Amino acid sequence: METYFRTPEEHIASIRQEKFSLAPDGSLIAPNTLSDDLQRAISRLSQGLYSRETHFILELIQNAEDNRYEENEKPDLTFTLFSRDPTGTPKAEGALLVINNEAGFRSEDVKALCAIGQTTKTKREGYVGEKGIGFKSVFVVSSQPHILSAGYQFRFQEEPDPQAELGYIVPYWVSEVSPEIKKHGNKTCIVLPLKAGKLEGVAKELETIAPETVLFLSKLQGLTVQIEDQEPIEVIRDDTRRPLVQFVTGDQYVEFWVVEQEVHIPPDLHEEKREDITTRKVSVALPLTAKVSFKERVFAFLPTRVNSDFPFLINADFILSTSRETIQFDRPWNRWLRDCIAPAFIEAFESLLDEPKHRARAYSYIPLAGDDQEGFFQPTVEAIHNELSDRAVIWAFGGETLVKPREARLAPLKFRKLLSYAHIPTQLQNTPLVHPQIQTYGKQLKAIGVEDMSPEEVIECLKDESWLESQDPQWFIALHEYLNEQSWATEERLRELRLLPLQDGRISNTVEQPVYFPGEDVQEIRQLQAQVSSVLTIAFLNPKLYALLDGNQGVTQWLVDNYSITN
Repeated sequence: METYFRTPEEHIASIRQEKFSLAPDGSLIAPNTLSDDLQRAISRLSQGLYSRETHFILELIQNAEDNRYEENEKPDLTFTLFSRDPTGTPKAEGALLVINNEAGFRSEDVKALCAIGQTTKTKREGYVGEKGIGFKSVFVVSSQPHILSAGYQFRFQEEPDPQAELGYIVPYWVSEVSPEIKKHGNKTCIVLPLKAGKLEGVAKELETIAPETVLFLSKLQGLTVQIEDQEPIEVIRDDTRRPLVQFVTGDQYVEFWVVEQEVHIPPDLHEEKREDITTRKVSVALPLTAKVSFKERVFAFLPTRVNSDFPFLINADFILSTSRETIQFDRPWNRWLRDCIAPAFIEAFESLLDEPKHRARAYSYIPLAGDDQEGFFQPTVEAIHNELSDRAVIWAFGGETLVKPREARLAPLKFRKLLSYAHIPTQLQNTPLVHPQIQTYGKQLKAIGVEDMSPEEVIECLKDESWLESQDPQWFIALHEYLNEQSWATEERLRELRLLPLQDGRISNTVEQPVYFPGEDVQEIRQLQAQVSSVLTIAFLNPKLYALLDGNQGVTQWLVDNYSITN
């Protein structure tokens, strides 16, 4: 139950007295024999939790997401970086002001900050945070963080109180607040006077905050970064057209295709950190306008340090390490959530196929087998491949109907150039080629079961004489250039195919009759044909095709070698 005090200042005084045995004048009422051990433990906690010095920024974003907001408030968060320190903290070089329009601190929130491992958040309520220790990370960059909210104005300090012999969690009332901070008095303000040498690193981190940072947050809609003497960087999220989610950053748009699925927790799955929870949400986000800027593509509402090796972002309520930077891979809870990713991706992928603007790009998001952290996400890759292999998800050439992967084929560009929508050989009506716009994603298509067109299937196409008869001489040049490059296209396989357009308009081969190149000795050949017409029929290659062969020694020699065409 929350305890009420007449003023916030009285509440701070009460904490100092009851918890830390400090009198109003700062003297120690009773010694704490464990203060030395406790101070070392807190120091290790605040300094050693995170591998990245600037991780505290994510913790502050997390806190803003978890805060309470009035019904008519649109949650937003602002980071303002000053080159000077408005708090007057000794040895500080600049300061970071964090402003959040939350409902304001309650006495229980203050009490939680003055403790280790205590929190007012519960996973049942859907909060991001769970450890009650995230705020301690600010001590990496600030020796005296200040907090002003709902009448509270107090600070902590890294150095141990000379009486209590404790730092980090002992609150100090702040009686004087500078005007530039006081003007935000209707909001929660955290002021971090920066330690020497920290200003540049904090500025760099703030400048590179990506829109994806707040992609999976449910409350926080706006994020602004203001670095002194620079134009503010404002990130505004618009998810009114879900699954399309847009971020406006200055004059640029960043777009994601986001699908979220609510999944029921299996009755036999028990996780002590998620008691009394019956469902969780799993999300995937496909980047539509740019490549993913996060190397770490796994989110637990906020980005972790884990890379799934997927070409999209995933988000789930994973149980993380104490530092919130990595997943606890061996926990059954996390393995269950991992196995829920594939269905969410399938839904996102199929819904994107229904969007003509993005249909072709959808195939780029199919994950390939990679080398992710401990192979943790490889079962997800396999599950996606297995599921898609049996669904009609392939955009085929020659129509809008989607077919199953095993029903479609890939083919090299030179063969594709032989095709047109107007006349498609019968073989490719039964096993169509993938649409040319998705041919570039061959690795992804093969991973889900699309095969290369076989030589036998090409030969079946070449047996379709109605298809061949509809082509012009230039087309036959392209055909023979393609065949000339295929190791399987031998004389034995091709000799009976009618692939030679003749002068009289027919298509034929050299098995049925000799075929000659048109030339100066045509008259002599005709006389010879007249003499032996009862025995032998002689034909001439289409003159237009012959003219196109001029200078194309490769195809000319190919015709001579494989069809025995002679002058």
